[in-house]
Amino acid sequence: GYPRVLVMGDSFTQMAYVSNGEEWYSYLEREFPDVAFFVFGGSGYGTLQEYMVMDDFFEGISPQAVIWQFCSNDYSNNYYELDLHNYPFNNHHVRPYLVDTEVVYRLPLPYAALRDYSFSADQVLHLYDRYRRNNAIENLKKYHQQRREERGKLSFAGKEALALLERQSVDVTSRLAGMIRKRVGDIPVYFFNACGKFTDNDRAVCEAGEFVCIDFIGEYVKSLKTSGVQVMVEKDGHWNREGNKYVGRKLANYFSDRGGIIPKSTEYEPNLNGISDQ
Repeated sequence: GYPRVLVMGDSFTQMAYVSNGEEWYSYLEREFPDVAFFVFGGSGYGTLQEYMVMDDFFEGISPQAVIWQFCSNDYSNNYYELDLHNYPFNNHHVRPYLVDTEVVYRLPLPYAALRDYSFSADQVLHLYDRYRRNNAIENLKKYHQQRREERGKLSFAGKEALALLERQSVDVTSRLAGMIRKRVGDIPVYFFNACGKFTDNDRAVCEAGEFVCIDFIGEYVKSLKTSGVQVMVEKDGHWNREGNKYVGRKLANYFSDRGGIIPKSTEYEPNLNGISDQ
């Protein structure tokens, strides 16, 4: 049996864009062959969904450390009103949201009530959803430019309302980070944003969960792109094989410089709950 590390994340961890053994975390597996890695990544998942998966399997795995891959869109994924605002470039399925202390399931799409009432309307709207999303993906730069222009045209009240939604999404995400910390106990949780610059909001969430902030990945990927390295899937926002390789090696070096992922002081109890790591 080996010490165990749990890796949690969304599509950047599911990483359907490369073959097995080419994902960013596979470089950690090679760097630390005496550690067993348990990996979960769910495309489109928000922090609450990831937490719920971890909650189900935490005792069975009993990790000595957690690596939590975050993405900038997790803020909207975690807050219904902002998730709906980001249509069509959002989740198109019912998902859980933390409302106060309750988990509430809602569909973050326009005409949600009509979709629930009429199967036919839902099927027609589903085709429209797919068209809107595919069009946004096909013209990603244009989509983001249009979003920036739309935001610039908002009235003062509109900008204030949107800013309030964003602050509330950070608050919810920070509370989820606290839930993660409570669930895992005293083991280290390493937190990084795979989707862009590590922001003040990211740091607030990281500190709310008493996580170890890995704050350089977004800027590192940006520097690679600036130097001409093709690290992204064409017409997509995810890392390609090269992107996974560079990020994986960067993280492997980071943890090697720290002396490993699992602190030396952490007591290791092999094969808890009948789990075999062989």
